Amino acid sequence: MDAMSKGCLGGQGFCFISYQGEVRICGFLDVKCGDLNEQSFGDVWLNSPVFKQMRDLDGYHGRCGYCEYRRFCGGCRARAYEVTGDYLGEEPFCVYQPKARKR
Repeated sequence: MDAMSKGCLGGQGFCFISYQGEVRICGFLDVKCGDLNEQSFGDVWLNSPVFKQMRDLDGYHGRCGYCEYRRFCGGCRARAYEVTGDYLGEEPFCVYQPKARKR
């Protein structure tokens, strides 16, 4: 149920599947998580290392990793990737400064 109230649901409540069968977190994040021509959707959804990282909110980097609102927001992983090259990086357009200190 955490994913139902979260800002970014990519890899937690939905995913993107290309016409070629490539599975990604979302259509805006060009990081391949699996291929339905080689494995089942269930296998990708449950076992993809990228999906597992996306679901581990405490493993996010930068401010998103220690923000007290990470369970409700999570930032946009596609924007983080585009700006920083790290899909676990902090949301580049967020202006909020977390109250918690950096871990």
